Amino acid sequence: MKDKNMWNVIIAGITGGVTATIIVFLIQEFVYENPKIYGNVAEWVGAAGTIGTVWFASYTKKQKGIINAKVSCRVRKIPQIIDDPSGRSGKVAHSQNVTEFQVILSNLGNANLLVTELEVEIEKDCKFNLIMSNPKVIKAGDVQTIYCNGFDNISNNKFFPKKVYDYVKTNKIKLSLTTHEGKKTDWPIEVMKPPF
Repeated sequence: MKDKNMWNVIIAGITGGVTATIIVFLIQEFVYENPKIYGNVAEWVGAAGTIGTVWFASYTKKQKGIINAKVSCRVRKIPQIIDDPSGRSGKVAHSQNVTEFQVILSNLGNANLLVTELEVEIEKDCKFNLIMSNPKVIKAGDVQTIYCNGFDNISNNKFFPKKVYDYVKTNKIKLSLTTHEGKKTDWPIEVMKPPF
């Protein structure tokens, strides 16, 4: 993306330089010969420079955000305190294998972006929105990392079970990212292998 922007600046600079040279020659031809009618050369060169500067500023002002995402999926042990399964009173420590997604979002553009959905589709009608109803603002040039292991409206505030990891691993699922402009992009999910 940077190469494309650099070429745009070079082309705009060359175009502006050639245009300015032509204008200077025309001004010298007409104005220098008849200063009483057309005014002095300095005013015309200053006016041409101002117009060129305004044109260049408006040409390069087109700001937009450019999103990049790196997504990974892994199994993680989550410690929990649960009722004693043997029936005795009290609590015991227990760990549960859960699926965790890590999404690294970077905005390579020069304008802020609002990410409204990060969606993973597991099977046909089972979708997980990794940011739920909390859109993320990614500032220009900024990087944000999002970890998600459950607590969405599909799984009823439960952790994603390990079978989600197994499904992603065998089916090469992609993450669907939606911005506030309605633009959708799909990103591959890297499956992390044990040990993590």
